[in-house]
Amino acid sequence: MNFAAAYTIEADKQGRVLLPASLRSYAQIDEEVVIAGMGNFLEIWNKEAWLEESASLDDDASLIAEISEEHS
Repeated sequence: MNFAAAYTIEADKQGRVLLPASLRSYAQIDEEVVIAGMGNFLEIWNKEAWLEESASLDDDASLIAEISEEHS
């Protein structure tokens, strides 16, 4: 699997990481973030953007469930 926009970031002795300024700017990360991940990978989202994305995913899941019920 290839993640073209992925960065390898080293943690400091206390386990903290510093996001590069270019990533913070691109993701519009300021004060509040949402961290979502699985395994060795994580995504850091601007809180507002995550809420919008999450709502969109919920809408898509509902639509898929409706279509699935119609075809069963």
